[in-house]
Amino acid sequence: MTAPSAAGSYPVTAAYSGGGIYAASTGGTTLTVTAGPAATVTVTGGDDQSATTGQAFATPLSVAVTDAYGNPVAGATVTFTIASGSADFGGTAQSATAVTNGSGIASVATLTAGTTAGPVTVTAATPGASGTVSTTFTETVVSSGPARADLAITMTAPASLAPGATGTVTLTVTNKGPDTASDVVTGLTVSRGLTIANAGGGTIRDGVDFFTASALAAGAKLTYTVTVKAGPAKATVLLITGTGSATRDPDLLNNIAAAIVKIT
Repeated sequence: MTAPSAAGSYPVTAAYSGGGIYAASTGGTTLTVTAGPAATVTVTGGDDQSATTGQAFATPLSVAVTDAYGNPVAGATVTFTIASGSADFGGTAQSATAVTNGSGIASVATLTAGTTAGPVTVTAATPGASGTVSTTFTETVVSSGPARADLAITMTAPASLAPGATGTVTLTVTNKGPDTASDVVTGLTVSRGLTIANAGGGTIRDGVDFFTASALAAGAKLTYTVTVKAGPAKATVLLITGTGSATRDPDLLNNIAAAIVKIT
């Protein structure tokens, strides 16, 4: 006897028509077919939401777990994990678990937007017959006020160069967030005694090597490499670099860096 694909209770009756010294008789029982192992996890609520920084997403995340025949799987443990982006399940928790109910539905406590605007990806996974089965939620954290992007710049340069020698200057621009910086401009100025031998993709105007970028996401970096050449005479040369963008910067003190190169 093969069990049906749909879970549920099935009455079974057996009948004997009788014969000889045996009287006719009937009997019956009920067979219960339960769902098989998890085969599919499907989003049922909470996907494609937006929330401002620090606020809870309005709809809890929920999924349905079913077996290979579409029967709801009860009692399955589902783990919700923040795969990327700024959010939490309370405090600093980056994951939460829930157990499916009789309808195969699992739902987690409120997801809260973090401090950095941008996309958030959450996975929901449970063990299946041949490995983990999962699905994905995509949410968005938006800034609660005017966009802000804290740009910071650092510079590395050789401490000394021989007359006529070349050296590498590296500029690193970091967006500390919380939002994307737009129209980022970075400049490098070298004083007398050094010249820019290779602009590293920048544009030299009035002795300043300028670099531009249309946008820099929160947490991302830009790196520029410039080649400088020492003049023929001994000197102590000051290099100054700065960066800025069209997005409001809450801390301008880290937008400038300096270095000294001695030509010996």
